Amino acid sequence: MFTYKSTFEDLYKEANAAHKLTVLKDDKFHVYSLEVPYFEKEDITVKFKNNRIYIYGDKEVYGTQFSLETNFLVNETYTEEDISVEYKAGVLFFKFPKELKLKIEKKLKIS
Repeated sequence: MFTYKSTFEDLYKEANAAHKLTVLKDDKFHVYSLEVPYFEKEDITVKFKNNRIYIYGDKEVYGTQFSLETNFLVNETYTEEDISVEYKAGVLFFKFPKELKLKIEKKLKIS
């Protein structure tokens, strides 16, 4: 299981110990690739709930069962609309904007 650290570099170090995670260069986004060998796009489910990304799936290949189950916490300022996930040839790509949107605190009127 991945846990959110203060930087994406910490996330990379922790995640790389469990799966092959690679950081890709981009000026505007944090882009990570997570290798998911043997899995097709249809075999994988990715959910976003309570600032946590859940990745899981099951696949049988030539009588061998493969399971994928992992999750990681992202910065609380990210929303579902900020995160994109793409699958290409056995690799999941996660894309997060480098500049975070700040949540605006609003004062409520007392009536």
